[in-house]
Amino acid sequence: MAPVQILGKHYGIDGRAVNFFGARGTKSDHGRWSINGFNSDVWVEVAPVSVMDRVRDCIARVAAGDGDKIAQLQLGARQAVVFYLEGELTLKHLEYIVEGPDFVDIPGVNVDGRTLTVRVQAKPEYDVAVADSEGNVL
Repeated sequence: MAPVQILGKHYGIDGRAVNFFGARGTKSDHGRWSINGFNSDVWVEVAPVSVMDRVRDCIARVAAGDGDKIAQLQLGARQAVVFYLEGELTLKHLEYIVEGPDFVDIPGVNVDGRTLTVRVQAKPEYDVAVADSEGNVL
């Protein structure tokens, strides 16, 4: 079977490697991850570290008062790479990507029982944030 290749302007999947705005990562055969350091061509092998704890904390903090307004999970490029490597984003999700000038929207992502749009931003205000349907950080 040929390796999967999906390429957009701001994202891509090439074999097992994922890319968002120049932040890249891949899973190795022995359960570790490799990421590119400082968005360069230097790859560093790292132990898997989830971003889900930060996502859950952010959702819980907002859900206490404005939970009904949460429509987006906003991630920086590196956090989106980790989100993909840990299996929260899949190839199926990437079929529905909508690209903007400085963001990528991935609709229909289930995050702890909530269906959200994941917005990956080139230069985010926060590495991990939740927002309303208009993109306003909550």
